[in-house]
Amino acid sequence: MSFRVVLSCCVAALAACGERAPTPEPITRPAPRFEPVIQRALAATAPPTEPPPAGEVDAEELSGLIAMFAGGDARFTEAAESSVAELSGDVAAALFALASDGADEERAAAIGLLGARGDAAAAARLVDLLRDGEPAWIRAHAAWRLGETDADQTVPALLLRLKYERDHEAVLWIADTLARFGNFAGAAVIERLAVDPATPAALQRSARAKQLELGELAQPPDGLGVVAAWERALLDVPERSRAFEHAVWSWIARLEEYQLRGVDDARFLLERSDPSVAKLLGQALLEPDRYVRVHAAQCLARMGPRGRAAEAQLVALLGDPLAAHEAAAALGRLDTATAEAELRRELQAGGVEVQVTAARALRWRLERAAPETRELLVELAADATSLPELRQAALESLAYLGELDREHLTALLDFAEDERFEADTTIRALRFWLGEHAPETLIAEFDALAPEGGEVVTWDARRRSRRARAALVREHLDALVGA
Repeated sequence: MSFRVVLSCCVAALAACGERAPTPEPITRPAPRFEPVIQRALAATAPPTEPPPAGEVDAEELSGLIAMFAGGDARFTEAAESSVAELSGDVAAALFALASDGADEERAAAIGLLGARGDAAAAARLVDLLRDGEPAWIRAHAAWRLGETDADQTVPALLLRLKYERDHEAVLWIADTLARFGNFAGAAVIERLAVDPATPAALQRSARAKQLELGELAQPPDGLGVVAAWERALLDVPERSRAFEHAVWSWIARLEEYQLRGVDDARFLLERSDPSVAKLLGQALLEPDRYVRVHAAQCLARMGPRGRAAEAQLVALLGDPLAAHEAAAALGRLDTATAEAELRRELQAGGVEVQVTAARALRWRLERAAPETRELLVELAADATSLPELRQAALESLAYLGELDREHLTALLDFAEDERFEADTTIRALRFWLGEHAPETLIAEFDALAPEGGEVVTWDARRRSRRARAALVREHLDALVGA
């Protein structure tokens, strides 16, 4: 916590002395009991040790199966698929070698037979092709054939491929296979491709067709689109295998790595996982390594309602001074009445940093927030003696909750212009509120005043932008909130 925040807190306390009702007693939450969860889980879910494949692969027989599969006759294709499961030796390695080099028809057939083989070794080779295959159609083909297996342990690898894959056709098949495994994280990518004017016409048609297929797989309730139903955790989650859990735990273990690449990759795929992974991340909140706890809580925050299985562990983590801030932020994203009540409790009597986080996190409840939550935020927003950062956070949440009156909006604009305070969160809150209460012309003017500079924005540009946008809203204050 910065010296300025501490000083502000002290000044507020002195100003309030003798003038305010006694504040609630500080919360005393028991500290969680940490234990090495990850290694124990990895050992419990580890696949059984199997001896290496016996015997040599009959190259002539395998070549015959490749020819049968590539021929295009459905009867021969089915016969090849049945026969490849009976071959002895390291069939997966042999098929991988054929898929990596040679004529396109043979490579495609080898990938297809890897999918038909479908065991752990074949799935692992398909993942290798998904990651490193060239040209791009090899990666797309590998993703497609993975969707024909039961290898749900490949879901983390498929999710990670969403981060690095640049070929749109391959992305479509990655998203399709993820959906077949009960993960709809790729639906948003397909949705963008389907509506982006820059998308080539043929690819746009493919994306729209894939949207319909994913809708049938997901069966979104109440007319919601697949993306909205996925983000709100309204879709069924299939039962997961032990191999799936082992793969997930292997990535959770990478949250404690020193190299940031591994941590970033782990966070990327964990944040895009289904609700079954939230249960494992909740267990990881008890890991002794502080960084694992912090990263796990941040992943749960990004999961939003999909992270609800970890609610109890996040509440317990509020007792950990090293990760309480992240726990509070994640609780807000869960969007549950229990999480809201715990955040309200922290807001009334928690530590200063967690109070600010709780005030900001309560915005995720939007129209579902309880009356006492709204009343508490209004009280904090009006209290000139409270910590300024806390007032700022309360005002921002009121903006998201649609509760800004003239006094609130004026105070929020003051924070937007005051260079002593972080303004990005305030500007975003203003933009959200304007989207619900302002005419489109004013919203367009507000957006046009965004700072210039592309990816690198100077401090001066940011300062000019925040002042210009605040001034614009002030010009229209009467029209927005009246006298």
